[in-house]
Amino acid sequence: LVVGIAYGDREIMKDYDHIMYQNYGEKYLNIREYLAHFGMETAGLEKTAEDISYSSHGMVPPSLKLSAEDVHFNADGYRVIGQAIYEKLMELGYCDEELYSGAEHTQESEFVKQMGAGINIGNSLD
Repeated sequence: LVVGIAYGDREIMKDYDHIMYQNYGEKYLNIREYLAHFGMETAGLEKTAEDISYSSHGMVPPSLKLSAEDVHFNADGYRVIGQAIYEKLMELGYCDEELYSGAEHTQESEFVKQMGAGINIGNSLD
């Protein structure tokens, strides 16, 4: 699974997104667009006017970040990212539903063994 960056807007990132889809196909998760379209609903938050404006341009809603200008997410943002990754992993058949039902420590360890070294979220601009 390749998780894209959550920076910029749809217009600025269109070439990047095209290249990522071209190279990784269904294994690419466009997390910026996911957050823009489904983030607020998934987090159970009401959209502000600013969130609506950002989302309409394919940008991460400010309510999911520490501040509108920040590249770092708040707890709601990270929870939605986790949910998006989980959904994509299940969609691709990369893990078994049983590994998450109950989510006991031994099951998590088995999940890590099945998935390998980990998931890299390419969002660091620092």
